[in-house]
Amino acid sequence: MVESGPSALPFQTFDRLLFLAQGGRTVYFGDIGPQSTILCEYFVRCGARPCGDGENPAEYILSMVSGDSAEGIDFVECWNNSPEHTEVLAELGRLYRLADRPDDGENLAQKNLEGEFAQPFCVQFRHVIVRAFQQYYRQPDYITPSSCWVFVVTSLFIGFSFWKTNFSM
Repeated sequence: MVESGPSALPFQTFDRLLFLAQGGRTVYFGDIGPQSTILCEYFVRCGARPCGDGENPAEYILSMVSGDSAEGIDFVECWNNSPEHTEVLAELGRLYRLADRPDDGENLAQKNLEGEFAQPFCVQFRHVIVRAFQQYYRQPDYITPSSCWVFVVTSLFIGFSFWKTNFSM
């Protein structure tokens, strides 16, 4: 998500953040935390001023990295030397090792991903039907009596179009 005008509400909906500086260099990658506490604590550890109580965390980190409020702090270098960066590299190494592991017949999750779809058709169909009926239940004005009559008349028209027809062209 690209935030041109940062807002606190959309920002708080995310669990993790990949924040890039100009040139695509990583400034931060990790959990945001409740009320952006983890993210703000990271920037304070790098030498930035603390985020104010009423301050928008999205605007805070943009002002820190843009250089308006944190003169002389290289946040890219801070990220490269941080324990969070080390944790991310360790997790990537673990995932690479897991991907290179030969299949011993016990890796069922990988076997399920080998098909064309992640779930069978019946499971997908059930989820779509449940979601559609939830939408109809939550918006009762969507299906009105007049639209029900349209369904009935259309169904009867199509049904009677093929009534007592022979099977030849």
